[in-house]
Amino acid sequence: MGMAIVIVNHITIVPIRLHEVLPRDTTMPVELITESLRIQPNRVFIIPSNRDLHVEAGEFQLKPRGSPDMPESAVGSSCLDFVLSPQDIAREIVRIASAEA
Repeated sequence: MGMAIVIVNHITIVPIRLHEVLPRDTTMPVELITESLRIQPNRVFIIPSNRDLHVEAGEFQLKPRGSPDMPESAVGSSCLDFVLSPQDIAREIVRIASAEA
């Protein structure tokens, strides 16, 4: 699709190992985000547990997790383009990819 997919998991009680599970269901490379990892298209990036994610100059920056929990803090920040269900997220990604082509 020519874009990066970034999964920011909101479950903090139990660490989720999506970076180990998702490669079974996609041909795209799946990477656990590390500090200063460069964003690349056609890859799936997964945030590590208990970290806030920022993007600066095309690289991921990991910060200690803040006190406002997701997703409420993200919605309240007005920095989001969409607030969608998982099914609607998939539809929106396809729509955006089709518009870019």
